[in-house]
Amino acid sequence: AVILVKSFGNMNPALPTDVSVKINNAEYNTSTSGQPCRNNTINIIAFDKTTLVPYPGLPFNFQDPRTCGRVPQVINSFTLSEIETGLSDDILSMVDAINTSDSVVVFSIGDPGVTSWSTAVKSKLNELGILDGQINSLQAGEPFVIFGRKGVPAGTAKLFKTSDSPANEQELQVSETITGRFTSGTMNSVLIGPAAKWKNVVSQAKSIEASDQYSFLLTGVSLDGKEELIQNSFTGTLDLSSIDPITYPYLRLSLTSSDEVNLSPVQLKRWIVLYDPVAEGLLIYKGPKTQQQLQEGQSWSGDYKFVNISNKVFTDSLRVDFTVLSSEQLKKESKTIKIIAPLPGDSTLFSMATHTAGKAGLNDVGVFVNPKVLPEQYYENNVVSLPAYLNVMPDEISPVLSVKIDDRLVANGDFVSPNPIILISLMDENKFLIKSDTVGMKIFLERPCSLSECPTERIFLNRTDIKWFPATATSDFKIEFRPPSLSEGEYVLAVEATDASGNTSGAEPYKITFQVKDETTLVFQSVFPNPSSSYFNFNFLLTGNVTPDDFTLIINSLDGALQQKFELDDVFDFHIGSNTLIWEPRDSGGNSLPGGMYLFRMKLRANGQSYSNSGKLVLVR
Repeated sequence: AVILVKSFGNMNPALPTDVSVKINNAEYNTSTSGQPCRNNTINIIAFDKTTLVPYPGLPFNFQDPRTCGRVPQVINSFTLSEIETGLSDDILSMVDAINTSDSVVVFSIGDPGVTSWSTAVKSKLNELGILDGQINSLQAGEPFVIFGRKGVPAGTAKLFKTSDSPANEQELQVSETITGRFTSGTMNSVLIGPAAKWKNVVSQAKSIEASDQYSFLLTGVSLDGKEELIQNSFTGTLDLSSIDPITYPYLRLSLTSSDEVNLSPVQLKRWIVLYDPVAEGLLIYKGPKTQQQLQEGQSWSGDYKFVNISNKVFTDSLRVDFTVLSSEQLKKESKTIKIIAPLPGDSTLFSMATHTAGKAGLNDVGVFVNPKVLPEQYYENNVVSLPAYLNVMPDEISPVLSVKIDDRLVANGDFVSPNPIILISLMDENKFLIKSDTVGMKIFLERPCSLSECPTERIFLNRTDIKWFPATATSDFKIEFRPPSLSEGEYVLAVEATDASGNTSGAEPYKITFQVKDETTLVFQSVFPNPSSSYFNFNFLLTGNVTPDDFTLIINSLDGALQQKFELDDVFDFHIGSNTLIWEPRDSGGNSLPGGMYLFRMKLRANGQSYSNSGKLVLVR
């Protein structure tokens, strides 16, 4: 705080109200909301040593002339007759009321009668640092200002007076700064350690005065940061060998100091802690530094190396924390493993892996070796963070659905046997997300009925005529449906399918219409193309529930010579429904036949009945 005091000798023509006392440029000797200080008085203001808030030593009632200035009134003012009354309201009592180490400003207005002050008053002012000789040096009526402090040695106070004469006619103006200070404080060291073994500590202070009180403190700190006071007061050298470094791998030193009188605490000269350090490691990522692009469901593995860069040995194996954070999916994967601690100068290699199912988008990868389990000097060396390192492409491609009846793709409206084998297969291009359950698989069957709209039956996958097989790395997901003894009529089969990612096989369910007929019949449909220059397709439809017992197709030239003969074993996959037999115009020896007209005759026997058909073929060369 800046204190400015302007006062006058008792023979100066200025009025007592012209005396100015400013604290930080605010006038305190004013009649505004208060009363100005009287003429021929000694005036004293006390200041709190820490906050510098001004206060009166004796808080007289408002308008009592012994307190003056602006409100709240902080100036004690005494005439010669009020200085020493013995009634606990004089300057002696006021000095007692001032707190130790608080600063004071003493100033005169007019003639306070210093030449008549008693020895008791002068001795009491010694407590403010004012020496008797300083008071004795003052002339009657001369202006003076004294800056002192409670509790300091006599003679420490600063006395300001005029050097001109006559002294009692002079004006005196003084500007000084007083500083607030704390009476006590604490100095803390940085965190010391970690240590494998504690040895001792040496501590010394300097600038020590008689009014100083100080001591050193020792605090133990665990790995998780919890602190406990081990030694609450010591100086000099302290043996630390009894401190368990496992319990307290770190220590912290503190210096506490107080000086209620001079407000000048001791200074730290040195503190030295001797200990054996611990092992120190460094984590290195061995993989590529560029972002990795993966298909959802694909596994990823990263290789790491942890190096012991010290000449110390780790006391145990090391824990490794692994995290994958998917910011887009708001998911976090965490896992922990143990690795062998490397010897001094050696390395430990290890890998961390993750599966990317459900991690579509950008993923941050983090590895932390020894996450504050064993003490190390720096844990920052043990962390490798790879932000946005895994770019997982979402599985958005629809799977391919295949529905076969009796091991063939059935045309819409085709005939099938009354006891068909319906095989449903789901092929997914993503070989990393393998479908292993029936989620999203639905089968519906509409049976023949006489209604305009026939009911649709849900075929649940826990039925006895249903078997399902999960996909593997080499095979597709499959469902085998064997409905027994289907009655005659038209059926509608519908299938809905999704892969392991929930992608559907199509915007609409797969739907196929097929027919069942109990009676065994053979319907010769066509020979196509006819005429032909390369091959002929013999198309025929077989109904019923049994395959043929016998079949022949004979190709003759117009002169009756046999050119080719097909029997039952020559027809690939003979089945109920539409069948096709392909003839390339060659004779039985495999030679190409010349152009012309040829005759064919087809015979089939099934379920005890015989069927036949014949016609002409035109070969164009």
